[in-house]
Amino acid sequence: MDISQHHLRLLLKNTDTAFELLKEHPQSQECALNYEQAKFELDNYLVDMRLSLGNKIKHR
Repeated sequence: MDISQHHLRLLLKNTDTAFELLKEHPQSQECALNYEQAKFELDNYLVDMRLSLGNKIKHR
């Protein structure tokens, strides 16, 4: 679980950093794209984790 937590923390940090940069440069297309990519990666990771946990519960 440590690897999963580390990866989640990294994704959260990346999303936060991208959001802060977007707030500083709201007209920047590059910042907007970086934020959207970071959100996408975080959302996908969370979906994967939910599915994985759901499968573990079903197999008990």
